[in-house]
This record gives sequence, C-alpha cells and structure tokens, in this order.
Amino acid sequence: MDERVWTDECLAIGESITLGSVTITVIELPEVCHLITGNIEAAFANLAPQPPILGLLENKANAAFFGLRTGRDSVLLVSVSPNQDLPGFKPGWNDAGFGVSDASDNYTVFSVSGEGADFILSQCGIEDLDARSPSASILINDIAVLLIRDGEAFHFYVPSAYSVHMTSFFCGMAAPSV
Repeated sequence: MDERVWTDECLAIGESITLGSVTITVIELPEVCHLITGNIEAAFANLAPQPPILGLLENKANAAFFGLRTGRDSVLLVSVSPNQDLPGFKPGWNDAGFGVSDASDNYTVFSVSGEGADFILSQCGIEDLDARSPSASILINDIAVLLIRDGEAFHFYVPSAYSVHMTSFFCGMAAPSV
C-alpha cells in the first residue's frame, strides 16, 4: 500500500451522509467570512444594523449577517450577501484596534438535521442541547469546531483543513434508533 494514496474523501458541497433519520450535508457557503480580532466593540461600532454575535448552540434564525464568537477577542463575521456593506473593514490592522482577515475559504459547514440529530451531537460529546457558552467554539474529535443552530438544524463550521477528518468521523458514527 502506498501511504501517499488517501482513501478518505470529504463530502462535496451538497453531498450527504444518512444515519438513520439524520442527514449530514455539506452546505455551500454563499457567505463572505471575515475573522475580526482585537477590539471587537470598536470593529462593530460602525455596522448598522448590529449583527448578532452567536455563542455555542445559539440559533442564527436565518440571519443574513451574524458573528460567531471564536474567542474572547475574536469573532468570525459571516455575511450571506457578498455585497454587505462593511464600513471601516479593510484587511489588516485598523487604527481603532482591531484586525480583519478574509476567512471565506477557511471553513466547511456540515449541516446536521432530522429526528435524532441530538443523538449525533451526543456522539460528539454534547449532551446538553440547552447548554450555552459565549463562544461558539467546541472541541469535537480533537478539532476546534464552531457550532450553532439554524432553525432545527445544527451547523458545524469545521476548519477546511479538517473536513476529510470530520467526514470520516461522521461516517463512523452509529445511527440513532428513533
């Protein structure tokens, strides 16, 4: 066997894994993402309307513009519209004390939905679906994942470099018995 030949693959956008009544789909990001670090308050001061900043398992409720808190002084700002007006956001360090980096290609989003999705989350180490944290970041299978809700679905923002690893992890899960 040639160790340079990889047999695992990531799901392509739109492809799904079905585990019993649960569907895990890689969804397309029609979104523009920016990682904001430093003085978050100053960074968002000129934005109108103010986007909601979501923590662990909080619901984006179809918001077209939102932030995912990744740490105490960092937010992944997500915009569904590539033409979203972001006044004062220029790449690099800004005089107001915050940095902006394009992160549009940094994440692969796995959407987990269906009756029994809570069972899939329990296999990720998440037992309490009412638990909240100011940060959307959680360690799943040794990967720092951003986890929020979108209606009844759960969205796992996985660093793209780990999308194959996460696909294999999901494929190895037991199906819920619903």
